[in-house]
Amino acid sequence: RSDTPRTRLWAVELSLLLPSHPANLRRERGELRVRLGDFLGGATDLATFADTVAEVEPAAAAAARQAAAAARARLN
Repeated sequence: RSDTPRTRLWAVELSLLLPSHPANLRRERGELRVRLGDFLGGATDLATFADTVAEVEPAAAAAARQAAAAARARLN
C-alpha cells in the first residue's frame, strides 16, 4: 500500500462508490483534496461530512467545519 496522497485519494474515491461506506471516508477525502490543493472540493467534502455526523458526533462536525472554513480561506 502506498501512502502517497494521490494514491490514498484514489482508494478513498473507489470506496465511496460502494453503496454503504463509513462517513469518515468523506472527511478523509476532504482532507486529502485540501492537501493536494483542491481547497474548494475539500471544503465541500468536509462540510458534507459535518452535516452527516452533526447529531451523533458534534465535536467531529465542529472540527470538520473549521477545517472547511480554513480550506476556503486558502482560496484567497
